[in-house]
Amino acid sequence: MKVRIFSQGTPAVVVTESDGNTNVAECSGLCNPTAAGVNVNDTIQVRLSAAPKAGQPVTVSLGDHNAGLVAYYQTGVANNQITFTLTGTELGSHRWDQFVSVEIHAVDDGVVRGFHKADLVATATGYDDYVSSVSIADDNWYGVRVVESNGSTSVVEYRGADFGLAQTTANADGLPFQDSYQVSLTKAPAVGQTIRITVQAQPTRTSETGGIVSFHQQLEVCILSTCQTDGEASYGATQQLSFDSTNWNVARTVWVRPLENDRVDGGDTHVFAPQLAQLNAIQGPLFVNGGSSTDRTGLLEREPVKLPGETNATPPMGAIVSSTPGAVDGSVAATV
Repeated sequence: MKVRIFSQGTPAVVVTESDGNTNVAECSGLCNPTAAGVNVNDTIQVRLSAAPKAGQPVTVSLGDHNAGLVAYYQTGVANNQITFTLTGTELGSHRWDQFVSVEIHAVDDGVVRGFHKADLVATATGYDDYVSSVSIADDNWYGVRVVESNGSTSVVEYRGADFGLAQTTANADGLPFQDSYQVSLTKAPAVGQTIRITVQAQPTRTSETGGIVSFHQQLEVCILSTCQTDGEASYGATQQLSFDSTNWNVARTVWVRPLENDRVDGGDTHVFAPQLAQLNAIQGPLFVNGGSSTDRTGLLEREPVKLPGETNATPPMGAIVSSTPGAVDGSVAATV
C-alpha cells in the first residue's frame, strides 16, 4: 500500500479525492443532476500543507490544463479559486489547514469522446502542484458507467456460519466479505426503448505453487435492495439490470460476494478484467510486481498484441563461450 505524505517542510497543495479517485459524467439535455439517485458529479477537499506568512494570502487555482473538460464549483457556484491565509479571518478566505470542499462537474462540449480523461490540477505560487486524473463519462456516446465503492472491489471468502461466525455478526463487525459498485448509462435511450445490462461473475484463472490450478467462477452478484443483509439465495452468477428513458442515469447498486467453494484457489495468478481498449486509459507510470510461475496455466504462452516493428523476445545477454555441467545432486554448480 502506498501512502502519500504532505509535509510542512515542503509546501504543497493538498487534495483528497473521494474514494481515492475522481469520477464524473456529462449531464445535459434530459439529464437532471439533482434527481434522486443521479450521481454525475464528484467532490474533492483542498488545503495547504504549510502555513502562509501572516498578511500574505495564497490562492489555489484549480484547472485541467486548459482542456475545458471539467468545471469546479464551491457552494453551488462556479469558482475555481480558493484563497488561504494564516488565520482564515479575512473576508473570503479560509484557514490554511482547513479543508475546503470543491465539487467537480464534467463539461458537455458536444464532442463524441466516449469514456475519457482530464487532468485535475491544483496550483499555488510557492507550493508544489497537485496533479491527478478525472474519469469522464460522455453523454454523447452510449456506454455503461461503473463506479466502484472506494475505487475498487475487494472481498474475502465467507459464507454464513463460516468460522462459527453468523452473517449478522460478520456485518456488524465489518468483515469485508461483500462489496458493491454502481451501474448506470451514459446516454438516454430513445423513448420506449429498454436497455438490459447483464452483470456476470465470469470464471477466473487461479493458481498456487505446487500444481493447484483452476478456472472457475469466483464471485456471486445481487441487485436487490436487501442484498447487504440477504443470504446466499439472493446471489447468483448473473443478474440483469433494465434501463429506459426515465431511469437511465439513476445508479443501480450491484453487490458482490465471493463464491465459497471450499477449496484452495491460490493467489499466484493475477488476472486483469477486460477493459475498453482506449489510449486515454494509459496514464502511467506503470509498475509491475511479480512474474511468471513454473506453471503458466494458459496465460503467458499466448502471444501479446504487438505494434509494427515490436518483438516479444528477451534481449540476449551475450554469447556463450564455454560451460561446465553441475552435479545431479546439486553439490557442484553448473557454470556458464
